[in-house]
Amino acid sequence: MLFFYTFLHDIFCYVYIDMVEHVVPKPDPEVYYVDVVEYFVTEEEKKYEDRDEMINWTRCQVIEAGFTLIIDKSYSDSGHRKPKLVLAYERSNEYKGTKKSKREDTGSRKCWCSFRLRGYFSVTKLWSLNIVSGLYNHKMEPKLESHMFVGRLTAKESKIVGDMTKYLIKLKNILLDLKGRQEDNMTVAKQIDNASHRYKLSIRGSRIEMHIFFVHLESVKMFNTFSIVLVMDSTYKTNQYKMSLFEIVGLTLTEMTYNVGFAFLTSKKEENFTWALQECASLLKCKKQISKVIVTDKETALMNVVAKFFPTSSALVCEFHILKNVRAKCILDCRVKDSKGKHVNSSDLVNTIMNAWEVIVNSPSEELYADAVLQFKKVCE
Repeated sequence: MLFFYTFLHDIFCYVYIDMVEHVVPKPDPEVYYVDVVEYFVTEEEKKYEDRDEMINWTRCQVIEAGFTLIIDKSYSDSGHRKPKLVLAYERSNEYKGTKKSKREDTGSRKCWCSFRLRGYFSVTKLWSLNIVSGLYNHKMEPKLESHMFVGRLTAKESKIVGDMTKYLIKLKNILLDLKGRQEDNMTVAKQIDNASHRYKLSIRGSRIEMHIFFVHLESVKMFNTFSIVLVMDSTYKTNQYKMSLFEIVGLTLTEMTYNVGFAFLTSKKEENFTWALQECASLLKCKKQISKVIVTDKETALMNVVAKFFPTSSALVCEFHILKNVRAKCILDCRVKDSKGKHVNSSDLVNTIMNAWEVIVNSPSEELYADAVLQFKKVCE
């Protein structure tokens, strides 16, 4: 009896998995479809001596048709099942995203294409190919440059990218060099960036990432005397090591600024900012002198660390960055039509609104603030 139930279980699992492989999306009548079966039909069923031969043939056929294939599923010989695989369009399936991402404007290369091929190892010890679905759900592309598979770098090209990266050549120039060597090269900038990153990792080896925090002795004295207000900001990767320069600035009682310290960070992540702030706090001789006001730009990682590291401090956003963002938004919304009917920016209107906004920000009392808000609404109307 136990053998009978085990036999039924094996049969059910085999049929269920086989059914799952054949499940493809139902054609939508409102979507453009292309039937590409003709590229994979031969006068007689073609047999292949090994798996790689079959995959190489199908990939040559799809490139001729105007798209690329990947191995979607692959099953090796497990005793009860013979080896087989499922080939699908490179952008098939559906993008599911992640729980952490809350943005609605995120895109995906996935297009839920129903095209499927299945290769299986027959009793004749040869590989055969079946067409599960021959429908391709959008127009063929004249060029395959946007497909990552056809733009893969060869071993020789990867070495070229590594050598040029070593001498700090820009990525766009590396890409131009590769395309100059081969006219039909379909590599894109992202693949060059990935290859360059892999080369840098190989050079670094087992060495861990290093951050640098440096401070002047006079700055330590100033920080222990005037530690109430701190201003923090990062520069772009303008140095040859492509690292961010994180700067911490203090404020004296006479409203003069001084440099507390600097840190070179490999990236703008929370763990990097946490390390920099810990180094900064270690400069204080008295832990009760913790800063009361922290001013930053709208760097989410930094703001999160400040909230955890300085829970009793008041976190403020830099007024300069606020005005910069408000002006950028104002320029987009304050467009008027000229005599020819074209939309142009009205500099006078932008300046009027920005002046009214600055009056609100610099209001010395609640009464003047309320009056400034009412005046700002009138200007915007």
